[in-house]
Amino acid sequence: MIAAVWSYTAILLIILFILTYKYFTRNFDYWKKKNVFYFKPLPFLGNCLTLFMMKHNMSLWMGKFYSRTDEDYFGLFFVDKPVLVIKNPKIIKHVLQKDFSYFYDRPATVTYADPVTPNLMFFMQNPAWKDIRSKMSPVFTSGK
Repeated sequence: MIAAVWSYTAILLIILFILTYKYFTRNFDYWKKKNVFYFKPLPFLGNCLTLFMMKHNMSLWMGKFYSRTDEDYFGLFFVDKPVLVIKNPKIIKHVLQKDFSYFYDRPATVTYADPVTPNLMFFMQNPAWKDIRSKMSPVFTSGK
């Protein structure tokens, strides 16, 4: 009887581990499908091992990957979320000027207890971002 309980428990734990592994690695073929150069991620951590071990801060972590490739852009995984890093200034300019409407809903940590930060255009999400941008765009046009 006890052996059966142990075997069922072991089977349940193995199934739980496999499901957790599949969940955390479900996006790891994202950059491969898009034909973008990427750094091979670790299960459960993505490319963030040195961040979680506190060996690097965010800027050193990003700089490490930035200097390891000569590609114009590359992909990383922050745990299981794909992250695109663009190095080429021409592509950055194109994204920020022409294609910005495709990139406005990006993740950002905002403390809503602070009354100012959530109202900054950089941290806004759609549809509030679109309303503010339509009001702000005429200020920066050359016609004024």
